[in-house]
Amino acid sequence: MTQFIALFVAAIALVVLPTIAAADCPKGYAPCGERNQLCCPRK
Repeated sequence: MTQFIALFVAAIALVVLPTIAAADCPKGYAPCGERNQLCCPRK
């Protein structure tokens, strides 16, 4: 049961963390690069 909870938490982290990283760009910058982890100036 503990293993299942650990896998469940890991799966949620894999889904949520890239979303947070992509949304963490300053104004005028857009997510870009591999999995939208980097911020680039908006064109």
